[in-house]
Amino acid sequence: MSTTASSKSRSNGKSKDKAPDAAAFADKVQDDLDAGIAEVRQTAQAALDQSSEQVARAAQQSSKFVRDNPALAVAGAVGVGLLIGLALRGRS
Repeated sequence: MSTTASSKSRSNGKSKDKAPDAAAFADKVQDDLDAGIAEVRQTAQAALDQSSEQVARAAQQSSKFVRDNPALAVAGAVGVGLLIGLALRGRS
């Protein structure tokens, strides 16, 4: 009976010792996770900014091309419309 009581007291002591370790580990994991999330957000924001700049630049170049070559732009639009029309007509 004394063996059981002494093993219970030893296991209770170990549980109390492990609780601060587990809490410290959980805090470290949370800090690492927060740092990782912040890094991913920063990288995603940088990629979004870069993509936005590229899209704006492409839109400007497209507008300039259409202003400089209106006949070619209209012919291209008619050709694309014709291809879409033929593709849709073939499906029906």
